[in-house]
Amino acid sequence: MSVSAKNNTVVISTVYPEVEPYLCRYLDSLEAQSSNSFELLIANDGYIGLEEILSKRELQWHILEVSKTVSENRRDLINKAIEYGYSKIIFSDCDDELSFNRVNILSSLLDSYAVVVNDLDIIDSSNQLIEKNYLSNRFIDGESINISKLQSGNMMGLTNTAATANVLKGCVALQRGEALAFDWYLWSTVLLNTKEAVFTNKATTKYRTYSNNVAGLPQAINNRNVCKGLEVKYEYYKLMSEIKDGYDELVNEFKNDCNKISDENILKYISALQERKINYPVWWEQVKSPLEVGIV
Repeated sequence: MSVSAKNNTVVISTVYPEVEPYLCRYLDSLEAQSSNSFELLIANDGYIGLEEILSKRELQWHILEVSKTVSENRRDLINKAIEYGYSKIIFSDCDDELSFNRVNILSSLLDSYAVVVNDLDIIDSSNQLIEKNYLSNRFIDGESINISKLQSGNMMGLTNTAATANVLKGCVALQRGEALAFDWYLWSTVLLNTKEAVFTNKATTKYRTYSNNVAGLPQAINNRNVCKGLEVKYEYYKLMSEIKDGYDELVNEFKNDCNKISDENILKYISALQERKINYPVWWEQVKSPLEVGIV
């Protein structure tokens, strides 16, 4: 596919069969944007009939067919957006929704900042609001975001972020690394190269939580989520240790201590995490090493 960008702003996302119940609302939210000066670039990972659906929409769209791993598909999508000549890239998930002004607000902020993180309105699978402006409980409008704020958890998903193409070019995560939490890895490597990142609550993403969403917010502290979180954090710290000093100790901590968790003490470990529960946690922040909670 050859694409010549007619707008300098693009909204990107990945579609796959499991998002079918929510795709219509996602596209509705794009059509309802206060600014239509953007194009849509979607990576299609096995969704049948996508072109027919998009052809009925008042959107300028392009489809990129993908069939690799999650990280590779995301990487290909971002690199294609850069290759096609877009200068501003707004990230989104097809099972979420954009506030009516999200494209306009983020595009404007990208004139002054290299990276923008917007707020989240948490909704359930029935579109009922659970928590409005969730991230505003932890961050203030206009607050600078740096890599130190991503060390114990991640507030920068692929549903509530935007960046200039220039800051993404050459980013390590777009070259290598198979991460379970690709968003965490991506934005951490981006923030190694810029101090121009800002949080805004002037626009939001309606972030959907449902039973199969392991990375929902707030994440429940249970056996399934904790075991997944330990794997995610170990892998993230390992990847980061290859490109930045200061992560080796965390790699060893999660690798060695987590091996000591047995079927007998997993309940004790989860109980210790619950006692140290954080109010309004970001992704993966609730999961701490056994050493941190004092059970090894």
